[in-house]
This record gives sequence, C-alpha cells and structure tokens, in this order.
Amino acid sequence: MRIRQDWPYSLLLSGLPPGNYTISAVATDDLGARATNSVSIVINSQAMPVTLQNLTRVASDFVFSFASQSGHTYESQYTDALGGSNWEVSATVAGTGSTLTVTNKNATGAQRFYRVETK
Repeated sequence: MRIRQDWPYSLLLSGLPPGNYTISAVATDDLGARATNSVSIVINSQAMPVTLQNLTRVASDFVFSFASQSGHTYESQYTDALGGSNWEVSATVAGTGSTLTVTNKNATGAQRFYRVETK
C-alpha cells in the first residue's frame, strides 16, 4: 500500500446560493479500500444595502418604502436628533423579495431621522 501524506488538496467554491451543503472526499487505495471524510457548510445570504424611497408625510404619519430580500428581517428605527444612541424601533418587518412600505404613526416633532437595519 502506498500512502502520500504530502498531497495538499483544496477546493474553492464560489457563486453557491444560500443553503446547507455537504462536501465529501473519498480516498481509495490500490487494494480497493475506501475511506470517506465529509464536512458540512452553511452559506448565509448577505443583505443588500437599504435605500429609503417614496418618503411622504401623510397628516401626522411618515411613510417610506424600500426593496427587501427574502430571508431577512428589517427593523425601522427613528430618532429626533443625530449623534446620539437614542434610536427607537417603529416597525419590524420580514423581507419578501418585494418593496415594503413602513408607516411611522404620529411622527410628531420638527424633525425626525430614520434608518433601517437588516437583521
């Protein structure tokens, strides 16, 4: 039986969609004996940046929309002053792969700043 321990093997995977995968390697010696080694990997999708669109004031409500991705949750937040850490959640919505609309009811005050975080 011949054994070579100095063979470096590598595998580069790219462009795989999100999901669970199992990669297996099978070694066979010159007598037909086989050994299998497997590893499982999980590829998570990365969220695309969110751009707020269609910003509108309707009476005391503030409405905006943004494109979403399936499999991601979005948290709309607001604050009355930039520079602090006092962001409040106005809505949490699940991505559907389509445009989502968020309404912040009774958005009173002279100014308000909004952001959307992908969870």
